[in-house]
Amino acid sequence: MHLLITTTTILLPLLFQSATSLPCHEPQADQTILEAPIPTTTRVTTAEHVFFNTNANSGLYLCENALFRGYCVHYTSPFGQCTTITDQFPPGDRGVSAAGSDRGSWCTLYSESGCHGQELQIHFPGYENLAYLGWNDRAKSFNCAAE
Repeated sequence: MHLLITTTTILLPLLFQSATSLPCHEPQADQTILEAPIPTTTRVTTAEHVFFNTNANSGLYLCENALFRGYCVHYTSPFGQCTTITDQFPPGDRGVSAAGSDRGSWCTLYSESGCHGQELQIHFPGYENLAYLGWNDRAKSFNCAAE
């Protein structure tokens, strides 16, 4: 019993002191959105090489693979404008598997062209794997609105 009390009396303060003296890193601030002249849609091959247009009314980033990988497009359009995406993301294995809206806007994905059918709302930062929601390869059109 004496050994347990001594060990507890000595070790617990040392463990507490060690834990409280560990260096803490400041959380990194959000990355700034970069301004870059881009067309209405920008084709990219990986998420690391995307520049967002801060002058656009709304934006939606779509990728054919989960985790925002593979073929991706950053769409920019006026709020409320319906955009059909089947030319760039055909139904089937090349459909949309990850979706994220820009800050300040939210978007609705539709299961049919022309912004009809079932809906899924996307708010920033979005969904890295639409399969978890039963929406893998289902989106055929979208529109966005201000938050």
